Amino acid sequence: MKQFKLRQATTGDCARLYRIQSQAMRPYVEQIWGWNEDFQRERFRQSFDPDNTQVILSNDREVGFMTITEKEEVVFIEQIYVIPEYQGMGIGTTLIRGTFARNRPVELNVLKLNTDARRLYKRLGFRVHYESVTHYHMRFEPER
Repeated sequence: MKQFKLRQATTGDCARLYRIQSQAMRPYVEQIWGWNEDFQRERFRQSFDPDNTQVILSNDREVGFMTITEKEEVVFIEQIYVIPEYQGMGIGTTLIRGTFARNRPVELNVLKLNTDARRLYKRLGFRVHYESVTHYHMRFEPER
């Protein structure tokens, strides 16, 4: 597993984290909707919440980020992105398993086209809760 650490995001991270999201998601977005750089950048800027976002660092390099919304009954993983060259090294697995320690259901959305992410989530125990045309909404239930 690749060594990494987390740090709290700041408002100054917005542009850098947008680039990370673009690297991770552009191939999927292009296939479904096409890529409009201005639209994607503005959409990210408007939804960026540094208070709920952790930046993933490996050897002091920003390699991804994770945004979580904690609700009373559920932990929702809003976003988890790791740049392509750091994918498959256990970073996402470790972070997601860390959310299980909260002992509440964990939910997330994943694009149907993103088979690698879907395979990871399934391996970690997530099940499809419902679906839309483009996404699966998945849920992990802790053992009680």
